[in-house]
Amino acid sequence: MKNRKLLSVLLPVAAMVGFILFNACKSGESTNNGKDSVATATPIADGGAGLKLPAGFNAAVIADKLGGTREIAVTPQGDIYVKLNRPKNGKGILFLHQEGDKATVKTGFGTFGGTGVYVKNGYLYASSDEEVFRYKLNTQNEVINPDKPEKIVTGLLSRREHEAKAITLDNDGNLYVNIGAYSNACQVEDRKKG
Repeated sequence: MKNRKLLSVLLPVAAMVGFILFNACKSGESTNNGKDSVATATPIADGGAGLKLPAGFNAAVIADKLGGTREIAVTPQGDIYVKLNRPKNGKGILFLHQEGDKATVKTGFGTFGGTGVYVKNGYLYASSDEEVFRYKLNTQNEVINPDKPEKIVTGLLSRREHEAKAITLDNDGNLYVNIGAYSNACQVEDRKKG
């Protein structure tokens, strides 16, 4: 749970500086008798995009210049699906394969931008600002037919402001879609450049 909270805080940072994969590397046995402990943030070595992480965690830039990365989903095989906020070269989802300390783009598909991407029970789920799609995966968690996603949700509200649709699924088959408020937390006037 702590790893998920850390990733949810750091992923927006990763989108700004390029694509970063975090490896949770807990060392040693817990000595706090099951109680939560607070880790001290320490600088990481070169290649970590200037992030400070708690002791026992590390970060490495494994791919960059992918486009406006919004979310990632990592398969059990270690391959990575990257969701772009806008399609790059006509592709809104990138499939990366990691070898050593670098990941290379193997393919791209999906003509829509957006935010959400999730791997669950033999499917890759991906969201645009107005819809949610799913792609059937093979046994290696690779998309079988990238040109024919199944549209499973449509008609989501998008007013071109705070429209991102992050997604998650639970173990009971439910899909959750985050729908941002057009007013951005009920501000009287929304933020602007400068």
